[in-house]
Amino acid sequence: MVSVTTPREQAETSDAARKVGGYVELLRLQDERTAIRRRGLIAQLIKNPTTGRFKYIVKS
Repeated sequence: MVSVTTPREQAETSDAARKVGGYVELLRLQDERTAIRRRGLIAQLIKNPTTGRFKYIVKS
């Protein structure tokens, strides 16, 4: 599969990946957000203060 992105999109993706801990983490977060949205709920991004990892939760 080929994905064509602009240099700006590539830079934004790189920045996001750096902030969350890498591309693997970015993909994990994307999967979490998608799973919540498929249930018709709103996802909220939070950072665990103990581990420093980001995760999506259902916004209440």
